[in-house]
Amino acid sequence: MNNNNNNRQIRPAPPAAAAAAGIPEIQHARNYVARVKSSLGAASPQYRLFLATLKSYRTRVLTPQEVIQRISELFRGQRDLILGFNAFLPPEYQILEEGLDDHVPAMVGPMENHDGHVEDGNGHVPHHHV
Repeated sequence: MNNNNNNRQIRPAPPAAAAAAGIPEIQHARNYVARVKSSLGAASPQYRLFLATLKSYRTRVLTPQEVIQRISELFRGQRDLILGFNAFLPPEYQILEEGLDDHVPAMVGPMENHDGHVEDGNGHVPHHHV
């Protein structure tokens, strides 16, 4: 009898565990990028700027507030694309529909206070990892 306890291989998580680990969010984000590509065209300057903005956000060059501002400007007048960007934002930075018509998107959660610090709405300065 061959005992393989010391040579166990790690197996992929079952689908239920993968779903709990964020797989639906990843698929939602991929679907959003595909929708942007289809809407703008793969070779368009606007699509390339979107990809560059997304990369800057994912590598933490841009803060959530900065990326929301850029996406709102880039997709001005395209409500579904602006709101679809929520797939990449943590819950406390979700873009809300109110204010989109004024080109100043409303967000859930942290905003800058008068000192330039980000507050969570209760006067606290949270520490976020994007």
